[in-house]
This record gives sequence, C-alpha cells and structure tokens, in this order.
Amino acid sequence: MADLPGIKSAAPRLPVSDLSRSLEFYSTRLGFRTLDIWPETAPAEALISKNDAHLRLYSQEAHGSDPRGEATVTLRVDNATGLYGLLSQSIDMEDSLGWSAAGKRCFAFRDPDGHRIVVEDLA
Repeated sequence: MADLPGIKSAAPRLPVSDLSRSLEFYSTRLGFRTLDIWPETAPAEALISKNDAHLRLYSQEAHGSDPRGEATVTLRVDNATGLYGLLSQSIDMEDSLGWSAAGKRCFAFRDPDGHRIVVEDLA
C-alpha cells in the first residue's frame, strides 16, 4: 500500500522510539516518502511527506527526550470511506469508520509508537 492520493494536510513533529521502524510504517502503510534524514551517519530525525502533508519524526533516544503521553495526528482526505477499505486490510483500527462530531466520515488507528492517527474527510 504505497499510494493514498487523498491525504491533504498535516504538519506535526512526533517522537518515535525506533526511527527505522516508523519510516517503514509511514512509507509502506501510508505512502509517505522520506524527504530528508539527518545526520546521515547516525539518523536521528527525518522529514517525510505525502502530497501537502509533512511529518517530522525524531528519535527520542538521540534527542535525550522522554515525552509523556501521545500525539494525535489528523489527516484530512478526499475519501475516508475508500481509504478505510484499503487500510483496514493491513492496519488494526482503533475506531471503525464512523462520523465525526462535525458530520464527516472518519476512522482512527495507532502508529507503532501509539500515536493516534485520525483520518477524516476534508469536506
């Protein structure tokens, strides 16, 4: 599953416990591509992108951080129903396809570090 054309926007910075594992998840499951990774000799941070959605992933260990709690990322898409059909085959869903408080189709799952990813229709 490398191409999900409906993702439109996102821009958080997420702490991750294993940068390689997270890059693999976001690229193979959600179709993000790596724009930059640094430092080259011992990668500790990466910028990834899918259309206009950008995420910065950083290694907690390399930055000496110990963030508490979790992050929630909302990806606004053209067709949440269609993406749910594709993603639910390979990702365990936390929230099945339903309706948001704003009346938009949505669903949610967690990335390998437990960050909540909410997918919601743009319009």
